[in-house]
Amino acid sequence: MTAVYVGPALVCPLDCDYWIGSAEDGDAAVSAMLEHLRSYFAGGHRMGMGDAMEALKGVTEISIDERKNVTTTEVPDDISAITNPGDVGPDRMKLIVSARDFRAGLKSVIPHVSKDENTPVLQRVRAYVSRENMLLGASDRYTMGMACVSLWGNEYDDDGEAFELEPRTVSEILTVFKPGKVKDEVSDDNLEIRVTDRFIVITDVAGIGIPGKSVTWPRTANDESFPDLRKLLGSMVAQAGSASSRAMNTNGQFLARFEVAARVYDDTLKIEPTSENAGALVLSCGESFVGLLMPVRISEEVAAQQAANQRAWDGWLGQVDMGTGEIPDVFPEPKSEKAEQEEPDAEEVPEGQISAGDDEDPVELLCQAATLVVTAQHGSVSMLQRKMRIGFARAGLLMDELQDREVVGPADGSKAREVLVAADGLEDLLVELREDADV
Repeated sequence: MTAVYVGPALVCPLDCDYWIGSAEDGDAAVSAMLEHLRSYFAGGHRMGMGDAMEALKGVTEISIDERKNVTTTEVPDDISAITNPGDVGPDRMKLIVSARDFRAGLKSVIPHVSKDENTPVLQRVRAYVSRENMLLGASDRYTMGMACVSLWGNEYDDDGEAFELEPRTVSEILTVFKPGKVKDEVSDDNLEIRVTDRFIVITDVAGIGIPGKSVTWPRTANDESFPDLRKLLGSMVAQAGSASSRAMNTNGQFLARFEVAARVYDDTLKIEPTSENAGALVLSCGESFVGLLMPVRISEEVAAQQAANQRAWDGWLGQVDMGTGEIPDVFPEPKSEKAEQEEPDAEEVPEGQISAGDDEDPVELLCQAATLVVTAQHGSVSMLQRKMRIGFARAGLLMDELQDREVVGPADGSKAREVLVAADGLEDLLVELREDADV
């Protein structure tokens, strides 16, 4: 059991819940906290008020072991969690996310939050909520990061809702809510996020229906002047790869921000140029992160110096004959063991077919997806992701193939697709899918 005094708040997690008292209550909050401790250890540990007040000075974590020995440890001194908010009001949104997925998204976009006090509107992370996903986005005008977090539950019916998190709140969420040690793609360490008009309440629901720790933060009012990151990023992504090779100037620190996404998602960064006019780079990492790196303007003097530098390097290295369009084969083609396992043979994967990877049979994957959709009569991509323990992109491809087979209807925004095959027709459908694969 641990009792914590953190900056402006007193926190005592007892019986799988948080009791929070405010420093604004002064000694009364400390007394209430100690009473809570005494009740918990009735007939056991005794702590004098003077000793307790001394122990609670500054920033201290008080740990009490099974033998009721007390030890103290310093903890972060900055937390903005609301203390004993009472009735937080009706829910605007009620979402279920994987703690691991949510943390990865927050970690990957937080480097892109503005630190410029002259642009307070950009000093936040915005969460765009749809039926099946939550997009976390941030930008300081020089770089932009956006991560996709799958929703495992959503009681909100329409697209377009959003809420915002200050960097301080993001840091506290990452500190308080940590996933388990199992590194499955789909974790049972689920979080419930309740968003009301005034508060954001995050609860560790542990994936087994037993409520765990719950912390409440004041909700930051959405700033109407916050840029539409989805629209901007969408237009840039559409242009990615369309521009010819050209030079671009950027700041090394801006580029380093994307290393965080590569690390938390454990994947490579793909870099693509956009249109000649935009002059930006689109950087993506796996299926859950995409970002934007804007060019940095340079003076005429710097441009002239760069041209001189280029001419010098041309002389040092010797001009390469690009008439053939070929690059000299100087190094052997690098290919990691992981890449060899993950990259399918182009001849073995027909166009439009699902590439399962590992030893999974694409036909059996499709049959599994069809069974889930027809049995539940619910055409949801996120359901396939959860039940089949696959990535969101692969689940989307499976759903598209089910549409081609007339098992489900076309996509309608973020709503679940209409299921066109009745539950009693599942057996015939599976036979048909397997027979088509043998043709």
